[in-house]
Amino acid sequence: MAVDDSLRAVATTDDMREANGWTTLLSAVQLPHRVVDSAIEPLLAESSASARFHLVVSAQDADRVQALLDAQREEDERVRADVIEEDAPLGSPWAMTLGIAALLSVIYWRTPGFNGPLSPRLEIESAAVRAGEWWRLVTAVFLHGDAGHIASNLAFLIPAGFFVGRRFGSGHVFASFAMSGALGNLLSVAVHPPPYMSLGASGGVFGLWGVLIGAAFASARGRPNPLQRRRELYGAAMALVGLTAFSPHADMVAHIGGLFAGVAYGFVPWRRGGVAIDRVMGLVGFALVAAAFHAAAQH
Repeated sequence: MAVDDSLRAVATTDDMREANGWTTLLSAVQLPHRVVDSAIEPLLAESSASARFHLVVSAQDADRVQALLDAQREEDERVRADVIEEDAPLGSPWAMTLGIAALLSVIYWRTPGFNGPLSPRLEIESAAVRAGEWWRLVTAVFLHGDAGHIASNLAFLIPAGFFVGRRFGSGHVFASFAMSGALGNLLSVAVHPPPYMSLGASGGVFGLWGVLIGAAFASARGRPNPLQRRRELYGAAMALVGLTAFSPHADMVAHIGGLFAGVAYGFVPWRRGGVAIDRVMGLVGFALVAAAFHAAAQH
């Protein structure tokens, strides 16, 4: 059978998942293509190639498709390189994330809602914060109003914490959660005049998803086809919409503040510091929270 000079096979593989990935990639940018299974259509495949699947495109699109495939391979390698080992110095991503969830649950059990025995010293009271009680910006992150409030926050915290820990390290999970929550509360206090009261981990949860968004944007810069990062952005956006839907009476200013704090955190190239910076940031986060609760206890 004669070979059509207007078509060219630009990639081959025996892996069906990789072949499916070609279709996803090229469909996203609306480039005509065909994946040929040589087990079914042997005469359409190049005789010099022994792989099962062949990506066939028009000759005029071949260079562009090859550039997209190369960029996607680099992106996939970068994603794999971003995944940390499970024996990180501050524990696995699951251990840290579930530890935060357990801590929030214990504190809720000990002091539920605005009327809990410890809540008056820990919750956000804008007048008190403006008078110098800075620790409330941090301690309020660990309080919740009712069972539905903490349940919705935990449902969105756990996946976000795992993904942040998997990408950056477990220390960054705690640090970004605590810092984003505190900065979200700071913005809320600045915007809402007294009397104003609030509590909850939503700002910190928004911050964790913001870290993923910031990291996705940072990784996508200068890349012709940031498909993987686009998926992360879509996933994070859907999670934030879901969290807002479950919290109709939430402090949206704190949410926005936490989100932008997280995005800024995610833009920082933390991985260049490796395990050492993960440990340092984890300790910074723990020190901030410990100092806040100590200050509250001394007040």
